[in-house]
Amino acid sequence: MSTAGGQSGEAPTVADLEAVIEARDVSAAFQPMVDLASGELVGYEALARGPEGPLHSPVAMFDLAARAGRVAELDWACRAAAFDAFIEADAPPGMSLFINVEMASLTRGCPPDLLASVSHAESLLR
Repeated sequence: MSTAGGQSGEAPTVADLEAVIEARDVSAAFQPMVDLASGELVGYEALARGPEGPLHSPVAMFDLAARAGRVAELDWACRAAAFDAFIEADAPPGMSLFINVEMASLTRGCPPDLLASVSHAESLLR
């Protein structure tokens, strides 16, 4: 039987991914974005990450999400995690945050449990 993220040496399953989505067990890493001409930091790009293990890779997570028909919900969970982490990091006012989004999430509303987080972030961030 697999645990969220699969057992050691096993490929993760759709059930593993669904456990990650249900628990909102995603996080964000941030990559600085620099103006090449001036060397000035202009913002950060949020990079989605799953829990440690085979689903840590966003490619693995989103591939399974596509098979399970849950791309939009995973994308919203990753977006909310990025917003929360960026705000918690106390980024300077006016610092830009760049987030890639899946087309599927643009046509579906934010899940109710993430709405407060997303709305709060949209009121504070560029």
